[in-house]
Amino acid sequence: MVLAAVMGLSSCSGGGTDYTDFTPTADAGWLRNAPIYFTPEYSDSTRVYDLYVAVRHDSEYDFSTLNLVVDIMTPTGQTERRKLSIEFADEAGNWTGSGFGAMYQHKALLKRGVSVADLQKLALWHAMPSDTLTGITEIGIVLK
Repeated sequence: MVLAAVMGLSSCSGGGTDYTDFTPTADAGWLRNAPIYFTPEYSDSTRVYDLYVAVRHDSEYDFSTLNLVVDIMTPTGQTERRKLSIEFADEAGNWTGSGFGAMYQHKALLKRGVSVADLQKLALWHAMPSDTLTGITEIGIVLK
């Protein structure tokens, strides 16, 4: 009976992260016409997840926000386009987010209630004034 209780507790979701994937940007910068693609892996195909976009940047980033265009592609070939703006600095211009030294990380909710049927692949583009965006070191997705 104790074994059954332990097994039951170990199968419960602890609310942690189920999938994370980061892709580094090019050393020369992230080109506006060069999307970054992700194909998530699901630990439980019957569950729904919250989908986040995570960004790592250094102190050389020239803006206080990052504007993204995200295409969410389903297994049936449908595409949902979303726009996402992530704040990197407060009103005084101080970097926010987690990190240490000259590196910072931010995470923003993109969509709640995502299932295997809703998301097969993601494409992310930056939508900033510069054609080549420097200071962004990695882009990632997180399923929780």
